[in-house]
Amino acid sequence: MFTRQHDYPLAPHTTFGLPARAAYYIELTDSGDLPEICRLPEFDAATVCWLGGGSNVLFMQDFPSLVVRMATRGIRELERTPDSVLLEAQAGENWHGFVQSSLHMGLSGLENLSLIPGTVGASPVQNIGAYGVEAKDVIHSVRCFDLDTETFVELSNADCRFAYRESLFKQEGKGRYVIVSVVFALKERFEPNLGYGDLAAAVAELSAGRAPTAKDVSDAVCAIRNSKLPNPNV
Repeated sequence: MFTRQHDYPLAPHTTFGLPARAAYYIELTDSGDLPEICRLPEFDAATVCWLGGGSNVLFMQDFPSLVVRMATRGIRELERTPDSVLLEAQAGENWHGFVQSSLHMGLSGLENLSLIPGTVGASPVQNIGAYGVEAKDVIHSVRCFDLDTETFVELSNADCRFAYRESLFKQEGKGRYVIVSVVFALKERFEPNLGYGDLAAAVAELSAGRAPTAKDVSDAVCAIRNSKLPNPNV
């Protein structure tokens, strides 16, 4: 059950932390509440703000409508075959935390995408990418709530119309689909992708002559990103 709050401070939920407030605010912890939220008198699909990790949002003033923050959590294995493991993550999961969880489970495919800020639910929208890998390379399908029909739908990788930093969710589907979870096709057998920039050299230094692991690649990506990019927490 969700709680609707009035005149709610948004600063704790954005990386910039500017002192803006939302006219109405809901923290969504169960995607099954979405149909009920859509029936609220304060809900307007044209003006509602769906908030994830708040790392790509800058509130310059108070927000005069409803803000729904995706705070759903959960990671589960759906299917395991000789070729892949289907892993579903809820939209509110922290992206880097999810990447690390997949590595702890002995799975690979996400290691090059380590330390990208934001949530799992935001990853298909931008088709996030780094160090030679894009989200579209590992996304199997995306589960959404369709605001037009008020039903849950599952979109295949092809349905999402991924391109470089592009997707259905930034084009025709903008304002229509609320991403509630993403299914990733990962692998038990590690196949390193080290062709981008100085990643191979960084991984070689970490692995010190032994065969590199997916965790080595993740650690190398984190080290490179930390050396080149400002810490958003700071």
